[in-house]
Amino acid sequence: MTNILTIMADPVRTAMYDTLARRAGVHLISAEGALHALTQLERTPVDAIICDAQMDEMTGEEFRAVTEQESHTSGVPVFILPDSEAVAGQASLSMPAYTGPELLSLVLTHLEIDEKRFPVPMNPAQSPQLQGDLDAFTLTEFLNWVAEMKFNGHWIITLKDEASAERSAHLFMQNGNIVYVEFGGLIGKGALFSLLRSIERYSTTFRFYKTDLTLPVRSENLKLSTPRLLMELAVAMDNLTASGPQHRNLN
Repeated sequence: MTNILTIMADPVRTAMYDTLARRAGVHLISAEGALHALTQLERTPVDAIICDAQMDEMTGEEFRAVTEQESHTSGVPVFILPDSEAVAGQASLSMPAYTGPELLSLVLTHLEIDEKRFPVPMNPAQSPQLQGDLDAFTLTEFLNWVAEMKFNGHWIITLKDEASAERSAHLFMQNGNIVYVEFGGLIGKGALFSLLRSIERYSTTFRFYKTDLTLPVRSENLKLSTPRLLMELAVAMDNLTASGPQHRNLN
């Protein structure tokens, strides 16, 4: 059995990665922090590690340096999720690291897992049920339509700037409700707000994959129904336009 250790503060992100990995036949082991992870590594061999850029005890880079010095983990690759503050300060869409299913695909490919075992939306052989170009308004329409149909599904939404730099968002809907969003190092409502704002500025395409996958948990700030959530974010976007950037934090 291939094992991946994860060190992620967000429980919904952990659940999403765990569910996708298990569908690929890979076992995820979750640690509550960097020191807990180092203790686990002393007794449980793993094939790869995914961790947050900033943890309570140390940064992701510091954790990687520690594992490289230990004989039992020196050959184990450490994949670090992007730091939301570092991403927010970027002038372009280029990411300092992969995120969402992109990162997990990278890890599974590194571990030489057959792509045929990858679940949607990571499996390149699977065709999306919906795809096309987007702007902020049409994304809202599409999300409301999927909500009405009560579908379970993954959205991969890709933004491209004039220099052809790209950044993708991962959004998961369960029974028509938005339960998980990951974009630019952010999670939850803040990620969705940032995505909607970014679509106003960049060329955007989307893919939507239906699935029977379910998550045992839901982001705390995504508890509203899809129409109500999108209405609340539309009001927040209008307020931001009128009042300036001081109201950006939605988490």
